[in-house]
Amino acid sequence: MKEKNQLMTKIYGFDCLSIFLLFLISIFNLIFMIYPENVGLALGIVGWVLLLFVLFRTFSPKKEKRWDENLRFLDKVAPSRDEKEDLPMIEDKKNFKYFDCPECNLRIRVPKGKGRIEITCPKCDAKFIKKT
Repeated sequence: MKEKNQLMTKIYGFDCLSIFLLFLISIFNLIFMIYPENVGLALGIVGWVLLLFVLFRTFSPKKEKRWDENLRFLDKVAPSRDEKEDLPMIEDKKNFKYFDCPECNLRIRVPKGKGRIEITCPKCDAKFIKKT
């Protein structure tokens, strides 16, 4: 059992790119089932190659390279998304509330349960009132 747990810590696993590729593979295989000649055959072969690529990425021990690939994919799909800003919000959700400054759009963390408070933006000194 200990060897199995060590194996799972060495592999990269699934991420957004892998899930997207699996969805794409499903579409290609569906087209292959409907049109088994010509275009369907080509998409079926591409689907199998993509499946091998997903398996390679999933069981790869090079976590940094796979992480970079996933970040590049996310930048192309949703360029406005900043994953580094979202991580602290997920961890501190119980104890803090997050508000965006109406002037400069800076995300400000405020402790929960303080009632209606006046928040001063540390960047632009704008003041606004919110309920925590």
